[in-house]
Amino acid sequence: MNPISETARPGRRRKACAFLFAAVLLPAAASAQVTFVNLYESAAFSGVVLPIPIVLPTSNSIQSLGSFGDRTTSLSWTNLPANVAVEFYENTDGSGARWSIPFDAPRTGSVVTVGPTYNDTFSSYSWHYEVPSQGLLRMWDGASFAGNNRRYALSSYAENSLHVLNGFSDTATSIAWSDLPSNVVVWLYQNSDGTGHEFCITHDAPRTGQVPALAPLDNNVWSSWRWRTVDPAQGRIVLFEDTGFANRRCTRYLSELALDTTHSLGSTALDDQADSVQWDLPSNRTVVLYEDEPLGGRRLALVGSGGWSDLKNGKGGLYHDMFSAFEVLNGSYTNVEADRDAPLDRVCQLASHNAFANLDEGWVYYNHKMSTLKQLDYGARLIDLDVGLQNGTAYLMHGTWSQTLGMRLNQTPPTLASALTDLRNWLLANPTEVVWLQFENNTGSTTVLPQALATASLTGMMFTPTQMRWPSINQLVGMGKRLVVTVDTNAGTLMKDDDWYTLSVYDSYTSTDAESGYDDIDGMQRSIFVMNHIDVNNPPVAWFGVTPNTYSALLSHAAAFGAQRPNYVQYDVHELGGDPGLDVCKLVNAAFWSLARATTARFQAKCDASSPTLKATSRPILGQTLATTSSLGAHIMTFGFYDTTSPLGPLPFAMNGTAGCWCDLRTSLDAVWWSGTSAWSLAIPNSPILLGFPVYLQSATFSSSWKLSNGLRAIVGAP
Repeated sequence: MNPISETARPGRRRKACAFLFAAVLLPAAASAQVTFVNLYESAAFSGVVLPIPIVLPTSNSIQSLGSFGDRTTSLSWTNLPANVAVEFYENTDGSGARWSIPFDAPRTGSVVTVGPTYNDTFSSYSWHYEVPSQGLLRMWDGASFAGNNRRYALSSYAENSLHVLNGFSDTATSIAWSDLPSNVVVWLYQNSDGTGHEFCITHDAPRTGQVPALAPLDNNVWSSWRWRTVDPAQGRIVLFEDTGFANRRCTRYLSELALDTTHSLGSTALDDQADSVQWDLPSNRTVVLYEDEPLGGRRLALVGSGGWSDLKNGKGGLYHDMFSAFEVLNGSYTNVEADRDAPLDRVCQLASHNAFANLDEGWVYYNHKMSTLKQLDYGARLIDLDVGLQNGTAYLMHGTWSQTLGMRLNQTPPTLASALTDLRNWLLANPTEVVWLQFENNTGSTTVLPQALATASLTGMMFTPTQMRWPSINQLVGMGKRLVVTVDTNAGTLMKDDDWYTLSVYDSYTSTDAESGYDDIDGMQRSIFVMNHIDVNNPPVAWFGVTPNTYSALLSHAAAFGAQRPNYVQYDVHELGGDPGLDVCKLVNAAFWSLARATTARFQAKCDASSPTLKATSRPILGQTLATTSSLGAHIMTFGFYDTTSPLGPLPFAMNGTAGCWCDLRTSLDAVWWSGTSAWSLAIPNSPILLGFPVYLQSATFSSSWKLSNGLRAIVGAP
C-alpha cells in the first residue's frame, strides 16, 4: 500500500493513529482482551472514524470523546464479549440523553444511523459487564414501557451506594425489574442525594415485576437509586403518609441499621407526616418512634408484628403526624413501664377504685373481683379504701352499716386493722414497691386513721413531703418510705388528698372536669393527677354487661385533658377487657412520663407558615447543654418555667399586635436572650434536684412583624 496515498486519506490516517495510540496506552497484561467500537462522523460508516478500545476484564468510568464529541452519526462493533454493554452520553459527565449497546444486543453489529434524536450528540462513553441473572432495573419516560429508557444491571452498580439517574432525573413514568436475587431490595429516591419521597421494591415483592404506570405521586420524581441485600429475619418497619397504609411511605430494614442509634426521618417525606405504620420484628428487637430529635418528646414502641392503620384518629390521636426519628433496641423495650428514677408525678400507674369492695372478700355488689392484695399483685399502686365506724370499731364500709351488710349478704366486713396488717405484710414481701393509700374517711374523726396506721406499724414507712419535687420510686425505696397516705376529710396529721393531687370527677367516663384545680400547682402540691374513669350511676359490674373500661375508652379519656396526663388511672373491675389500664399506663409512660432520659417535645404548632420552627439539637441532660435551632436565623429566645401563666396573663396569650407580634405566647417569660444566629444553647447544672424539671421555650423572629415559633418543652433528665 502506498504510504503517500494513506496520508492523503485523512480518515484512514486518523484511524491508524488511533490504533497506535490505543496500543501504547492499553494495559499490557496478558489476560487483557481488547475489542473496538468504531464511531463514524457520517451515516453508513463513512467520514472520519474513531475506534474506541474496550479493554476487559475491567470496566471503565465515563470517558470524554474529546474533539470527536457531538460528531457521531453511525457506528459498528465486532466481537463484543458476552454481557458487555457500552453506553454513550450526551454530556461529558454522563448526563443528558443516552444511547447504548445493551448486553443482549448482537455481539457483532452496526447502526447505519443513530437517528435524529441521537445524531451528533455523543460526548462521552463507558462500558461495563451486565449480568442480568443478578438483577436488572429498567425505567421508561412513557407509560406502558414506551419512549426513552434506561437500564441498570445491579452487577454494574456498587451495593448500598447511591447512584444518580444522570440524564433521566424526574423522568420515569413506568418501571420494570427482572431476576432480582433473593432478599435484594431496591429504593428509588426523589432527590439526587437520596432524600425526599421514596419508592421501594421490597424483599417480598416478585423478583420479576413491573409498574406500567406509576401513581401520580411517584410519576416523574426519581433522581437516584440504590440496592442492597437485606436480612428480613431481623425485621422491618414501614411508615405511611396517610391512614389505611396509603400514599407515600418509608421502608427501613433493621439489618441495615445500627442498634441504639438515632435514625432521623428528617431527610424523608415522612418527617412529621406518618398516619399509619406496619412492622414485623423478631423477639429480640424493638423499634421506638420519637416525636423529636434527638429522641425526645412522645414515643411509641413497636414490638412483634402488627400495624396501626389510623394514627390520625386512633390511639387517642396522640401520634398524628408526629414521628421525626426512631431507635432500634437490642431486646425488649422496658421503658414503657413506670420509670423508677422519675419523680412520682412524672409516671403513670394503675389505681383501684374501692379496692376493698371485691368479690373475693365477700362483696356481692362489688367494684372488683380480685382481693385487694391480688389487685396489688396485678399492678395497682393506688388503692382506695372507704372507712367507717360501727360500735367504736373501724371497718371497711360502703355507705352506712346497713348498706354495707346488704352488699355483703349480712356478712360483717373486714376491719381496717386487718386490712392494714395485710398491706404491711404485702409491702414487706415486696420491698421495691411503693403504694399510695387513699382513704375516704367516714369516721368523723381525725385520729382513727393515724392510730390504726401506727398500730399496724406502717407509720415508719409513710412518706411526708419535705421538698420541692416528688421523689422517684427508687428514691422512696431508698428512704424506706414506701407508703404515701392521703385522706379526703378530717385528715388530722395525715396529708389531705386535694392538697396533694387533682381528681377528675367521679361521675363520668369521659368528663375532663376536675374536683380540685390543677391550675394552682405549687411545687409538689396538686401535681399528682388521678384520673377517675368511674360513673357511679352506670357501674361496670359484670352482670350489667357494661364494659366502659376498654383500652380505647381509657386511652381516649386519658388523652382528653389537654397537656396534662394521669399519674394514676383509677377505675373499676380490672378483670374486664384484658389489661386495659396497665396498657394505657404503659402508653402514657412511653409517650409522656418516661423521664429516664432527658426529653424535648414540641407542644404547640407555630402560628403560620411564615413563623420560625424551633427544634432541639441536643437534650437537656444534667451537666450538659441544651441546644436549639430556629429556622429563620437570628432570634429572641423566650424562656419560662410555666406554660400556664405569664406576666401578660394566662397562657396561651394572644399577642394581637402587642409589641408588634400577632402570634400566641406560650412561655411564662422568666428570661429572654438575643441570639444573632439560628443557634441557641443553655448549660444545664449538674444538680439531681432538676431531674424531671420542665422548662418552656419559644423563639421570636422579625420580618415585617414579630413571629413566634412553636413551643418547645424540655424536661431535664439523664442521658
